[in-house]
Amino acid sequence: MSSIQDIKIMIDSDKFAQANKGLNSILLKEPNNKEAQELKTQLQQKAYDKNIQLVDAKLKEYKELFKDKKYKQLIPKLQKLQAYAPGYSKLDKFVLACFKEYEKGLNKSGDTQIKTLLTKIDKLITSGQGNKAILAAQKAALEKKSNALYQKVVIDTKRNLINYKLKKNKKGLKKLNAPSRYEFLKKLYIIDKSYPKIQEIMFKAKKDLENYDSKQKKVYLKESKMQIKVLFNSKKYFETMSASKQLLNSFPNNSYAKKYYKKAKKSQIQQNYLVAYSKLTNQT
Repeated sequence: MSSIQDIKIMIDSDKFAQANKGLNSILLKEPNNKEAQELKTQLQQKAYDKNIQLVDAKLKEYKELFKDKKYKQLIPKLQKLQAYAPGYSKLDKFVLACFKEYEKGLNKSGDTQIKTLLTKIDKLITSGQGNKAILAAQKAALEKKSNALYQKVVIDTKRNLINYKLKKNKKGLKKLNAPSRYEFLKKLYIIDKSYPKIQEIMFKAKKDLENYDSKQKKVYLKESKMQIKVLFNSKKYFETMSASKQLLNSFPNNSYAKKYYKKAKKSQIQQNYLVAYSKLTNQT
């Protein structure tokens, strides 16, 4: 298994696959290793930034195809790039521009088929049959592989479904607590991870969840300390040690829990000694 230092060198040398493998091995054995977690975030960001550089270089190259109006040839190439840099607005805008130009050149029969499909998809979405809407779009895209516009219909269907669900549940979402709201939005995010709108919403929801968790931990910590103190003052030393252990499971370095665990253990030993001594003297 690679050490943290080895992984840092790999990241600096742009050996992202090797570094990722090493970090996964460490986190598998030590899920709470903060340094490994931070390196994982750093790795992901650096790998993404590297991909952005590659994408920018390709976009310069593809601008010539755009000028030559070779949209049909260009769209599949751009879609492959989107896999390397999901959510990159510069790329997404270029893809949409290509689709729009390509759409202008379609013949009338193609337009009619698209409109019929879009009407069907819209009805499925508004009737709560989002999965069927996506399947209908994907089926049409498979049947019309040579027509890149149908690939756009798949993307639009997913995003329209996300927008519909967000609008429909707008009031309900405000009433949910942070964890429930995050779980609901995560399901929408899975539909289309490259959609900038849901990315922004998910980012805010994640921050809200972190703040919620932080507040809950503070409440839990305060209540646990109070419980430990009450148990100790009631001379329930075994229960004090159990409560201290439970708190240390969540906060391994909590000095309060460590202190009361030691005090309770010492008091428990003294109590056991007094009980044993009392029994002995009573027998004699």
